[in-house]
Order: sequence, then structure tokens, then C-alpha cells
Amino acid sequence: MRVLYIGNAGQKSPGANYYSSHRRAVNGLRRSGHDVLHFSDRDRLRTKRPLPFAARRVNVELLRIARGFQPEALILCCAEIVTNETLEKLKAASPGVRIAQINIDCIFNPDNARRFRARRGYVDMQFFTTAGDALAAFATAGAPCYFIPQLVDSSIDTGRAFALDAPAYDLTCTMTVDPRFEDSAWRQSLALGLKRNLPELATCYRGFGGHPPLYGRAYIEAYGNSAMALNLSQTMSGNVASTEAERYLYSSNRIAHIIGNGALAFIPDEFGLDELYPDAVFFSGLDELTDKVRFYWDRPEERQAIAWLSWRRAHAEFDSARIMRYVLDRIFERPPGRDYAWPVRPVFAAA
Repeated sequence: MRVLYIGNAGQKSPGANYYSSHRRAVNGLRRSGHDVLHFSDRDRLRTKRPLPFAARRVNVELLRIARGFQPEALILCCAEIVTNETLEKLKAASPGVRIAQINIDCIFNPDNARRFRARRGYVDMQFFTTAGDALAAFATAGAPCYFIPQLVDSSIDTGRAFALDAPAYDLTCTMTVDPRFEDSAWRQSLALGLKRNLPELATCYRGFGGHPPLYGRAYIEAYGNSAMALNLSQTMSGNVASTEAERYLYSSNRIAHIIGNGALAFIPDEFGLDELYPDAVFFSGLDELTDKVRFYWDRPEERQAIAWLSWRRAHAEFDSARIMRYVLDRIFERPPGRDYAWPVRPVFAAA
């Protein structure tokens, strides 16, 4: 099948984000046997002059490529430069093409929600890394929404932290925070409070607390060389809290990086992620987090065994090829061809 994938290829910072969700999705499609053409709208935009007309030129170029390639499926992910008008022209230029959008960001951020809603009526369906009835806000009567987990990729997630008897770090935490907002303060309080409670831990804290972020191979290797790791996703947008429904099964793609590279993941209870990752460790508040980190730090063999179970499940159930086969089955309205470890119920617009 010919698939036109539109999403950032990261050429602005070569190699810095080689583990991105875009690359995982394209890898999964190709491993499933499809002919994939990756059009990077953001990278193309930087090559266009004059700048006031750059976005229009990107859309014109995309139309030319589509006319030549004649895709059977078109998948957008974080492709805001592509206009809805262009999608309409693509449908006319490629009769029978099916169009879907994948959304990997939280739905409770107002800017994200606006972008997701803007595609209604122009795509045949949308996929989210949040599940449940809250997706009805982004669906129509004829264009449903579906959940997909964050993608694990065996060619990228090569770490085996569970196999290391003496990993470089006891615990890793990477995240981007804005100290102006309550949510960032909450996440930092967990990470920094844990370090304060257990100062003997060898930690790798990056992206907050005065520590620069990690990119490229160093980022993946940090999780592949860490016994344990914190997965602290946002629960708020600025100072506006999300509802339980708006964060159901949501996680940043960090969860795939942690579990996919063999570290034992510690996850707040707020997201219901025990349904997807039953072998991870869940906690409510700093005291419980401290107790559970201390427990597994004192019991390395038990920690390794549980991390291995989590790693094995993630690579089996949430492999990029498996998830992208599911995406294509949904795009072409085929019933799921196998059992999946995530909710598969379509969500339509509320009546």
C-alpha cells in the first residue's frame, strides 16, 4: 500500500530527536510492508522563499507530490502547515484516498484542542494517545476517534536496563518544565523531593532544576542505563487542571522510551495507565513514591524481574509495526485483525 506520511523529520537538528514518534510511525509502516513517502512539512517550510509565501509553497509542493505518488492512505501528525483546503484538493487529486490524523499531545491544552477540532470534517478519522469519551469533542458523526498507545520501536529502543547488575543510574527523570505554572511545580516537587528523601540515589535529572536537557543517543542511553525512571506527564495546561476523562490513558511518549529501554517505570495514579502497563509501579504522592523507590532499590533482583516483564510486554504489544497495522485497519474500516492490549472502541461525536 502507498502511504503518504506528513510529519516533522527533524532535519533542523539532525539526530537530536531521531527517536521521535514520527520516525517510529514511519518505521512501523515500512516494517508492515508498505511503500511510505515521508513529507516533512516543517523542514520543507525552512527551505522556501520568500518567507511570507513559504507555507503556501509547501502546500503546493505537497499537492504535486501527491499527484505523482497517488497515495492510498495519507496520515498527518503535527502537520499544522498543511491546510484543510490542501486536504480537500488532495482528495480530488487522489480518488479513494483515506486521510487520518494522529495526535500525540494532550487534549486538555487549549491550543492542542483547537488544532484537533480544526481537522473535523477534513479527515476520515483521528487517533489520540488519550482514550475514552472525552475524544467525542474531536469527532463527527462520520469521522470517529480512536486511541493508540505510544509506540515502542525495537530498532530505536535498544536498551536493556533490566539486564544490568550495576546500571549507571539508580533513577532517571527527564522533562521540560515551566516553573510559572502549578503543574510544573507539582512534577518538580516529586522529582526533587524524591532526591531529597533519598540523597544516596545516583540520579540523572535533565531538563529541569538547572540541568540541561538530553538529546540524541545520550537521551536513549540514559534510560537504557537506569535501574528506575519517573514518567511524570502533565496533568494541567498552565494553571488549568485537566479532568479525569481528559487524561485517561494519556502519557507523553517518554513512557515508551522508559519501558522500551528496560528501566522500571514509576507512574502517578492520575492517568489510569495500570490498564496498559500493569508491571510498572504506580504511586500517589511523594511519600508513596519514596517508599516504593526505596523498596525496589533495596531489591535489585525483584526490580530487574519486573522491569523485564514490562519491557517484554511493551515490545510485544506496543511495537510500532503492530500499532501502525491497527491504524491502517481502522483507516480502511477493516475490523481489527487481532486482539490488542488497548481500547479499540470508536468514539463518535456526542448526540
